[in-house]
Amino acid sequence: MFGEGVYFADDGAKADQYTRAADARIHVGDDPLAALHKLLYPDGSLPGASVNYMFLCRVGLGCIIRTNDGKTCLDAGVATDDKLFVPSTKDRRKQLGEIAGCTEPKVPYHSLLVELGRKIARFREIVVFDGARVYPEYLLAYSRREADPDSDYDI
Repeated sequence: MFGEGVYFADDGAKADQYTRAADARIHVGDDPLAALHKLLYPDGSLPGASVNYMFLCRVGLGCIIRTNDGKTCLDAGVATDDKLFVPSTKDRRKQLGEIAGCTEPKVPYHSLLVELGRKIARFREIVVFDGARVYPEYLLAYSRREADPDSDYDI
């Protein structure tokens, strides 16, 4: 939606929207989760079928440019010619625009912060266009729980 990059969220509920619970079919065979399970559970004890996985990453955002629609910059004059992305063939949006006022060599923005607004209604998104800026620090294994209507807390 916002170019060819690595997508992140600053709220775990957003990342949870993209996970799926493990099921019996992916505990065996050549599936990538089967290999992961062999590493995490070397004794052969497997988690329940309702386990989801999510990475908690450390991300070097560098110099950020903001948008709410993926086309226009929210901060006028911060990008060269107010271009959010470098024009490329077939409009693939692989690199962000250059930082305005930057001397030679020109330096592109490092990450895109998509604020709530036109295309995003509930959670902000962060897009990094260089995977070397991403350090997966923790692998979280979790199960979703149904909301308790008698509880004073949202879980």
